[in-house]
Amino acid sequence: MKKNKYSPFNDLFYKYKINISSQELQQIQIFLKNFKEKNEQQTTTYNIVNILNLPLLKNLRKQIITILKKHKLILKNNWAQLYRKGDFHSKHVHANTCYAGVIYVNGSGKDGTLFHHPNGTLIESYGKRFKTQYLETFEPGTLILFPGFIEHEVLEQKSENDRTIISFNTIEAT
Repeated sequence: MKKNKYSPFNDLFYKYKINISSQELQQIQIFLKNFKEKNEQQTTTYNIVNILNLPLLKNLRKQIITILKKHKLILKNNWAQLYRKGDFHSKHVHANTCYAGVIYVNGSGKDGTLFHHPNGTLIESYGKRFKTQYLETFEPGTLILFPGFIEHEVLEQKSENDRTIISFNTIEAT
């Protein structure tokens, strides 16, 4: 696991490289293709809740738990999603969570997650170094950890290639 702290909004964002085995990837894809659920905030129809509880994903879960412990966080819940051409996820925040996370499992395409600064365009008046939006490029094997109050979205999937992600919420460890 390689840690790289970065701050697109001068807030605390973290980026890690994680290892997802071919067996874990295969297991995630099998479950996603067999469970379909419609969510009102998105057009993605492939979603499975608490996927990290699957026994075959214990090594992936262990990597995530190790990262979260460094930040004094506890995994609250998690889910996987499969994005196909035309799928998107509208702007949202993760309420009642300290940090949220997204793991880019597999797929391709330059667009990943678009983050919006909490102060919107007002932030531009403070100088050029502050951005109103930050687009994280989709790169398989990447975990992004960000404050749950940061509004973000997944833009429409333009590519024919499917993309798989795992997202999660955390609470502070006591």
